[in-house]
Amino acid sequence: MSAANKGYDFLQRAICCLEAEFEQPTPATVIALVVLWHCLAELGKTTASWIYNDLGLHVDPKRLVARGMMTEEVAEARSRAFWTLYVEDNLDLVVQGGPSKGMISLAEIITRIIGLQSTLKTVNGPPFTGLLKETSQQLYEWPQYLPEESRLSSTNPGQADPPQVIIMHTTYNTCVILLYRPLLQRHRLGPTEIQICIDAALSTVTLAKAYDLTYSMAKTPVHMSQNLYAAGSVLDIVLAQHEDHAEDMRWRAKRALKDVAELLEKMSASWACAGQALSALSQLERDREKAGTPTEAVGTASHNIGEWPGVMFNGVK
Repeated sequence: MSAANKGYDFLQRAICCLEAEFEQPTPATVIALVVLWHCLAELGKTTASWIYNDLGLHVDPKRLVARGMMTEEVAEARSRAFWTLYVEDNLDLVVQGGPSKGMISLAEIITRIIGLQSTLKTVNGPPFTGLLKETSQQLYEWPQYLPEESRLSSTNPGQADPPQVIIMHTTYNTCVILLYRPLLQRHRLGPTEIQICIDAALSTVTLAKAYDLTYSMAKTPVHMSQNLYAAGSVLDIVLAQHEDHAEDMRWRAKRALKDVAELLEKMSASWACAGQALSALSQLERDREKAGTPTEAVGTASHNIGEWPGVMFNGVK
């Protein structure tokens, strides 16, 4: 069975049985969740692994033992349950590319980008341009503050990097795309931002291909499909706005879009949403060929795209 449906019936039954346990959870409840959590993570429900905080296992029980409210045996069992889950959780983060400091800072930037998208109607106003420049600067600075172990290798990026690092940088590319893509669709970007947006999309494709070569796309976390879709949507815009881009760039975009389709096809064996992303990109292509204009699209991406020449909006520094 694929990662998307492996033991699904048993998982559903186990979750039903656990419902009563949550009324009076014990250390054994959490140990059982460790087993379930690995299956939930494969289904994209990675946040379920943080259950030990909700159950209070991270609280030191010494005072409860001193007051006679908990036995030494229960306190020891709680401690073992906590450390078992803590170790498993961190091991999973290594594989799944979970919430590192870099990912948390990207989440904060995403919040700002969402706020910007809600003000697109005032695209010429000073408040919008100010927020755009500020958010652009945050994205520009993000790679510079990463610890060494979270950076891509300077030679052959992605091919010698841990999976969680590749995922984090493709997610970074998605943040770049989310910031600039709506303006790219509206022909409201200067040449600097256009290149930044396109570079982010191409970088995601390069990193995903390296991931597939080293680790296999069949084993990648589910959100890689979102990153690939975001990259593909930008490449589709480049092909749609054919008069705005050089022939070489259109050729690179066409080639990279084909790579995106192949990568999503490989992912679809494990994740149904990858197949849905591929279908959505195919629809964008049909719409482009039919109307000759880019269609609205939604998605995500990440990676260090190098030195930015400066923050420009609509061709004005």
